Amino acid sequence: MPNEPAIKRAVVFVDGQNLFYAAKNAFGYAYPNFNVISLAHQNAFDVALVFSQDQDLSEVADEIRLIAGLQKRWMKIDSAFPVSPVPHNKRGINGTDWIRIDRATYDACLDIRDYRPKRKNVEVYRWYIPTFELETLLGEAKREM
Repeated sequence: MPNEPAIKRAVVFVDGQNLFYAAKNAFGYAYPNFNVISLAHQNAFDVALVFSQDQDLSEVADEIRLIAGLQKRWMKIDSAFPVSPVPHNKRGINGTDWIRIDRATYDACLDIRDYRPKRKNVEVYRWYIPTFELETLLGEAKREM
């Protein structure tokens, strides 16, 4: 078995629906097409850090180990995900090392700035207002600004 490198090169992959849908809308991709395997073949990292719990990615973990064996080098894949006492999925991706992110760690990474557009005295809840009324309300709110 190859030795673990003293200094590790890591690449981070985010499995986010928003990221996928943005790429789908912008570029026409029909499925999430992360390039973890391609980068592993290119010897681009020692550690693939995947922010996900999607068990479909366990096949990627298997492939990473296979590539590491074929290339006779040390390589691994980690699954990072938030955990709390609230019952929910407490497992990382099978075949990976799990990095549990607790509330304190997550909160330490928060950006205190609010980048959302500011609205003046308008609270709109789409699920209560039919679309034609919503557009009317938003149009009136813009005129008031």
